[in-house]
Amino acid sequence: MTRLTENNIENIPYTWEKYESRLHERTKLSLFALACSTLGIEEDRARQKCQEQNLAVIPLNQGEGCISGFSETLKSIAEHLGLNAIILEADEAGFTKYQNDDAFQMCIWADDDNYFVEHKINQCKIDNNIATGMGFAHALHCMLAKRHKNVLVRGCGPIGTNAAKHLAALGYTPLLYDINTAKAEKLNTSLKEQGISSVVLDETSLKRDLHTIHALFDAAPISAQNSWLGDYEFTYITAPCVPCLWKITQTRWHDPLQLGTAVMLIAACMNKPI
Repeated sequence: MTRLTENNIENIPYTWEKYESRLHERTKLSLFALACSTLGIEEDRARQKCQEQNLAVIPLNQGEGCISGFSETLKSIAEHLGLNAIILEADEAGFTKYQNDDAFQMCIWADDDNYFVEHKINQCKIDNNIATGMGFAHALHCMLAKRHKNVLVRGCGPIGTNAAKHLAALGYTPLLYDINTAKAEKLNTSLKEQGISSVVLDETSLKRDLHTIHALFDAAPISAQNSWLGDYEFTYITAPCVPCLWKITQTRWHDPLQLGTAVMLIAACMNKPI
């Protein structure tokens, strides 16, 4: 999970109207509709299903991943999507309550390395890295409307990997770049084994071809705006990276938590493995 801080999330529960307005300006979709479109799920069915779910938000008070206000923010996102969410006791006590109380169908929790939604009844478990990669890739697709075929995927870890797969499924050619070229080559090999066409760019080839690339999925831990790539003005960007240093325009999208979490929650509600 990306390293969030309290400053990244403290306003989320109080700015939903502004958030939805900004998202709709860029993608023409609400958060709920964008998550459903990402998953290929019919929106009305998903809304009804979400309203039937009781979600346990379980705080974890161990490790570097403990962030003040994190559980309250997750509760706010869930409720914004129509779920009934309750924050339980922290750590083992919360998990025990969730497991033993039939009122709860789902739980959401995060530690230093993992961020999951689990559904008790259908046993569906959704990883945030997958949900975030897919959700931000789909947001980029909504902004691009296939004006450009090639998309630069910067960062070939779990989020970039799932973004590349989703973009390829939507008809784009992922251009893979990682500061560790071997990592990009490994992902390229894995994608080709799955029948997915992609291209690896090292720093030399990327600098050579950069003028032809208009869309960026920035999945690296630190925004490309803080690197030599920051000198290039990509028209279209989606950036789940935190901190995000890109200037967010009408054709760029960043949020620290909302979109990935929405895809997770709706996928689990609908028993949609991803």
